[in-house]
Amino acid sequence: MSDIECDISEWTDFDKDLLTFIEETMPIETKKFMRREGGKNRTVSRRTARSTVRKKTGNYLKSISASRAWRNSQGGYGVYIYTSRPPGFHAHLIEYGHEVYIRGKPTGKQTRAFRIMERGNQLFRSTFWGDTEKFIHKLVDNGLKGR
Repeated sequence: MSDIECDISEWTDFDKDLLTFIEETMPIETKKFMRREGGKNRTVSRRTARSTVRKKTGNYLKSISASRAWRNSQGGYGVYIYTSRPPGFHAHLIEYGHEVYIRGKPTGKQTRAFRIMERGNQLFRSTFWGDTEKFIHKLVDNGLKGR
């Protein structure tokens, strides 16, 4: 029986160095990448909403949108996927459920919480990591070639 010991601290240092290289030298490409990924996540969330809610009104689906790519104080990039107003005034009721009222009195019944944004993010997570890996490879290749 053999024990294998592996020290990956050097790789994690390399990952951090690579990330700072990308953030400092190519911020425009990184923001473009985040914008594209936000659009893809929006599409996945809309598909999830379309298949889950099954209402054909269209206002809820129109309200799902992506924010601009932004950079936080720690240097990381992000994009929000959210339901905007005015088309999605009642999106939180679909998302989290609510108590049913009839003629102003509570019935004690609760509607179903669809949690569409959570589902959409979970479905998109594997795609995002694959796209990120391809993006990093592309940036490293371009950086080594001097572009």
